[in-house]
Amino acid sequence: MKRSAALLAIVVATTLAVSACGRTDAPEDDGRMTIDDTPATGEITVWTAGGNGAKLEPFVAAFEADNPDATIEVTDIPWNEVTTKIRSALAAGTEPDLVLIGLPDVAMLIATDEFQPVADGVVDASGILSDVQEATEHDGLSYAVPWFVETRLFCYRKDFAALAGATAPTTWDELLAFSDDLRTLGTIETPLLVPIGPDQRVGEFLMPLLAQAGGSAMNDDGTAFTLDTPEMVSALEFYGRLFAEGHASPGGTTGGNPIGDALAGRIAAFYVGTWIIPAIVTQVGQAMVDSAVACITVPAGSAGNASHLGAATWAVPRDAENADGAFKFVRSLVSLEAQQALFDATHELPALTAAWEHPPLQDDPWIATALTQLDSVVTNPPVPSWSELEQTVGAEAEKVARGTSTPEQAAAAMQQKADELGVGW
Repeated sequence: MKRSAALLAIVVATTLAVSACGRTDAPEDDGRMTIDDTPATGEITVWTAGGNGAKLEPFVAAFEADNPDATIEVTDIPWNEVTTKIRSALAAGTEPDLVLIGLPDVAMLIATDEFQPVADGVVDASGILSDVQEATEHDGLSYAVPWFVETRLFCYRKDFAALAGATAPTTWDELLAFSDDLRTLGTIETPLLVPIGPDQRVGEFLMPLLAQAGGSAMNDDGTAFTLDTPEMVSALEFYGRLFAEGHASPGGTTGGNPIGDALAGRIAAFYVGTWIIPAIVTQVGQAMVDSAVACITVPAGSAGNASHLGAATWAVPRDAENADGAFKFVRSLVSLEAQQALFDATHELPALTAAWEHPPLQDDPWIATALTQLDSVVTNPPVPSWSELEQTVGAEAEKVARGTSTPEQAAAAMQQKADELGVGW
């Protein structure tokens, strides 16, 4: 789905109280508050996830220097605990002022009616990568501010490929041939790392396969799921072949460490975002990366090479004590200078597309590949029920991979669950 637009439908909060923590303007008629250019004040409590608290440290220091009457308290939690902890905090009235939410979970959390529209004056939404921005909107209002985005590339051990005489794959058939060639080396039993099982987000791998086969998980107006289709059967057939024919291990990744497995030679290729680059460099050095690792756009099915599109987004709870400060901090994070600095420090792709003109970003060949891949991406279905439905999608896909269900049966089971859940609005 080239630059696919995804609609996010949520309930708009109609009233927002003025707080004593610097919220100087009453809400607009559309439910938004407005922030001005006065310095932020008071304590701003921020929840980040997955180690992103460390990435935030220099930006916190800069913000506090520019806003001497404001302090920021950051708490970092695991990604897989974000939804549970924020729900508990909302129920108890102990929610933070600002929380980092992965794009796949935005709809589910905002459907609680506990998050407020992005304040006027935070960011010009037209400058944000459109697919991600649209996945945060309903009726022209956004409920989360994208910070950085990520898409998956196909990365592989190019030194192994050279030894095996394997050509970098551009299609599904070429991927299977690539894997077969690598197995001739005799040292790699299952060359490809592919997600499988309930503890991995299989949907983030399967939804691109569905798009590559020409299908979509939802109808055009986003009101119903369309999973029991020939295109889904095709995607599941290919997914199953990866395991049945020995290209990928049904055991997943040894110790949950794809970098370590790839560098140790236990696997030879995996789908991953550009954030992996500094992690690999840290482990083995730039020389090893240059000589042994390559990343390309993902292999294509009959309808193209769509890849997963995700993002880290900032959202402000409706009853945040210091919403004014929270939104002002977010505004600082999505300024052009901050977005460029984010790339320099972390290799994350800025959500602000103007930051892509940053020379260090432009000069990076792997990032150039990622920017090409962004021309063909798909988000997870941006509806509240997806987080629950994805569990069924992963479970049924695993049955196909292990040969206990047919693709047709799996697609039908996914659709049955989807019909039971509805979209969740």
